[in-house]
Amino acid sequence: MPIRKLVHVSYSYGVANGIAHIDECFLHAMQGDKITFVPFVIHPEYAKGHEEESAHGLKHISLLDAFDRLYRECLDADVLQFNGAYDPIACNAAAQAGVPALIEIMHQVEQGGLSPSIDCVVCVSDIVQQVQNVPHTLVIYNGIDCSKFSYKEGRRSNDHIVCLQVSNAAKELYCELGDVSALLNIQDFESYSIGGRPPCGKIIDKGVCTNMPQAFHEADLLFLLEKKAAFGLVFAEAMACGTLPIVASTAGASSFVEHGKNGWIVNYRTIDDAAAVLKEAIALVRTSQLRSMQQNARATVLRTFTQEAMMAGYRSLWERLGSRSRKKPVLTPAWMHYSTASLLFIHKNPAYFNILASIIEENRLIEPYFLRHPQGQFTIRFFLEGIIPALIALGMKACAKRLCEIFRKSRISSPLLTHLDSVLG
Repeated sequence: MPIRKLVHVSYSYGVANGIAHIDECFLHAMQGDKITFVPFVIHPEYAKGHEEESAHGLKHISLLDAFDRLYRECLDADVLQFNGAYDPIACNAAAQAGVPALIEIMHQVEQGGLSPSIDCVVCVSDIVQQVQNVPHTLVIYNGIDCSKFSYKEGRRSNDHIVCLQVSNAAKELYCELGDVSALLNIQDFESYSIGGRPPCGKIIDKGVCTNMPQAFHEADLLFLLEKKAAFGLVFAEAMACGTLPIVASTAGASSFVEHGKNGWIVNYRTIDDAAAVLKEAIALVRTSQLRSMQQNARATVLRTFTQEAMMAGYRSLWERLGSRSRKKPVLTPAWMHYSTASLLFIHKNPAYFNILASIIEENRLIEPYFLRHPQGQFTIRFFLEGIIPALIALGMKACAKRLCEIFRKSRISSPLLTHLDSVLG
C-alpha cells in the first residue's frame, strides 16, 4: 500500500545554512503531493507553548512541546524522518507511536544511528557514510533546484574577476579568502564574503544573501576551503550557475570536483598552497578554457545533484520502509531527558531545570548503548563539564549530587565525575 503521511523534523537553522536549503527542497517538492507532508522545525530556545508557522507551512515549535506534538502526528504517520544526529525527541516520539519507518538524515561528518529504532541512516555523501557504525545506511546525495540555480556562461565582467567565499561563522576553514587574496596583489581581482562569517583580511563583506543565484551569476569563482565538510551544497549551487569552485581535498565536495576540469582542489599544507591554486584559477578565467570548465561544472550537477534525483531516492526509501506494518510501541529511554536538558541548557532556556527534576524523580539508569555512542559521550561530558558545575554554582548541590549518583549507578567512570564527587562531599 502506498504511504499516506510523512512527518519531517528539523531544527532551527539560519538562511545561510545548507540544511535549511534542503528542508526547503523537501517542502517545495512535496507541495500538492498525494503524500501528506507535515514539516516541523524545533526550537530549543522557544518557551513552552510558543509556536509559529511560516508562509510555506513550516511549523516552528518549542522543544518543550515537541514530544507530545510529534507523538500525536505519528499515530497515523507511515514515515518520520529527522535531521540527525543530536535529536532526543523525534526518534523517540516516533518509536512510541509505532511508526513503520524511522529515517535519520545525516548532514554532518559524524555518527548517527543512536536510537535502536532507526531503520535507515541516510548519508548525504560518501564521506558521511564512511564514519557510520551501523549497517543500515544509504547514500542519497543532496540535490538543488537547477532552474532556480540557472546557468550563466562566460566571464562575469570584462573589467575584473570576482571570487566569493560563502560561509557562516561555524564552518572550520583551513584559511580565509581575504588572507589568501592579500598574498596575490592582483589589481583586477575582487574578493567578496557572503554569509554570517566575520570578514577577514583583504575582502569585501556583503553579509547574508537571500538571492544566491544572483550572487553566483556575478562571480567567476567560489573559494571555500572547509576542513571536513559533509557535502558542500554551496559548491553544487555554484557549479550549476557556472561559478567554478575551489575546494579542499578533505571536504566532501572533493568527490565531485575534478581539478582543472570543473574546478580546483587544494591539497592544503600552508596558505601558499591555497594562493597558488587561486592564482591558477584566476589565470584560467582569462582564457578560452573558462567556458568548457563551466559547461563541465553544470553537467556534473545535472548528472547527479538535481532535486529530482534526490527526491526519487527518498521516495523509493519511503515506499520500501513505510509500507510495512506498524511497529510495536517502544517506551522512551532515559537518555532522552539528558539530551533534551543539554539542548535547553546550550540555548539558555531555563526550562532545563524541569527536565533535571524529571531525571532525578525517575532515577533511571542510562542505557549502555547511549554511553557507547559519540553523541551519548558528548552529553555526559557536557553534564560533567557544564550542567552539574552550573548547578553547584547556583547552590543546588543536592540536585547535582543526585545526578552524580545516577551516573555512578549507570557505571559511568570519569576523572570529572570523581572530582565532582569530592566537591560535593
